[in-house]
Parts: sequence; C-alpha cells; structure tokens
Amino acid sequence: MAAAPVTIKVREEISPEQFCLEWFGLHKLSRPEQIREQSSRGYRKRCIKLLCEVLGKSFSTVNHWGSGTSFNKFPPEYRSRLAQVLLYKQVKELSAYGRPFRAINTQRESGEFRI
Repeated sequence: MAAAPVTIKVREEISPEQFCLEWFGLHKLSRPEQIREQSSRGYRKRCIKLLCEVLGKSFSTVNHWGSGTSFNKFPPEYRSRLAQVLLYKQVKELSAYGRPFRAINTQRESGEFRI
C-alpha cells in the first residue's frame, strides 16, 4: 500500500522569522516551546548565519536588519527567495526518503497541484 502524500505549502513569500522557525524545525513545537528556543543563547546568531548563506549577504548586513529574530528592517524583496529556498529544502528532504508529496499554493484558492 502506497504512503499518503505529504503536503507542502508553496508560498510566494515568507518572513525571515518564519523561515528560521521552519528551517530549524521549531514550527513543529508548541508556541511556548518555540518562544523558549527562540530565546535560547545562539538562536539569533544561527538565524543570521543561515540568512547570510541563503541570501549571500554579510553577517554585518543581516545583523543590521533588526533586533531579535523578527528582522523588522528585512528587505521585502528577499521574502520570495526565502520561500523558494524553503520549498527546495522540503522537496529535497522528501525526495531523499522516496516520500510522495503534493504541493498546495497558499496564495491562490485554486492552487492545489501535484509535483
């Protein structure tokens, strides 16, 4: 019997805070656990390093995009890049395990499609 497909959300944009949550797997935790992890020593630095790698920016540049992990001065034009990178990571992980998946476009009502 074939496994049920895993659903992947296809988003046009994602905030840097949500990107880090999902990249590091914290989105699977309860909200209080997420807050505890986000407040832990080194989490912001991990997010900055990740954003540097993904966007090709310097540590100093990303660090100046705001305090905490909300990065309130984050340039909006990079939000779509974060969404693309996260989608690629999810597809790569599922493909590595041979898991079937389907993608749902969260930006459009009729956007469900299979990959």
